Amino acid sequence: MLLVMAIFAVVALTTGYVVAPRWWWRQSVLHAPPRALFANWRIFSRAHGLRLEEPGMRVETRMPFMHGRLGDCEIGLAVIPGSGSGFETRLTARGSNTLEVCLYLEGRNAPSSSAFPPFDTADVAFDSVFRATADNAACAGRLLDETVRGALLAVAGYPGIEIKYEKGEIEMTWDGGEGDPEALGAALSAGVALSTWRAAVGYR
Repeated sequence: MLLVMAIFAVVALTTGYVVAPRWWWRQSVLHAPPRALFANWRIFSRAHGLRLEEPGMRVETRMPFMHGRLGDCEIGLAVIPGSGSGFETRLTARGSNTLEVCLYLEGRNAPSSSAFPPFDTADVAFDSVFRATADNAACAGRLLDETVRGALLAVAGYPGIEIKYEKGEIEMTWDGGEGDPEALGAALSAGVALSTWRAAVGYR
């Protein structure tokens, strides 16, 4: 019995101190964005008055994340693990103007993931690139005014773009770890436009 317990102890120690570091190292390599991405985000965050959280040692904290307030809008911008070993960029926003509506926007040709019925905004340019669905089309149409549609058109070409507006809470995701300052700026402007509605301010 003592021999068996000793063997289990050796296995436990081996698993904890040999296998675990190898697993952690592999996960860190697979889910660690390029250093250049952090450098670009550091410059961008300073230029826009946002706080960039520096990467930590754990896998879930090795992604760039910036947050702050732009006017009346609370903003969060992060790179998160995507499918496989890829990444996604996610923007979250909440402002002072809230509509009691759930609105989803996806690329016109992307598979639909919404349970709500589609509707058109009567803006040909917008409707040709976005598929809009909502639980209340009339209310969602008020939200998608000319200023908001213009800001959203600037991000329409982002790969895998998805935008959700749920009673004032906004989430925008697209494929890849975004490092282009112009693309990040357009996303910020779109998030601010949606969250502040008729009081949008550009933050490119």
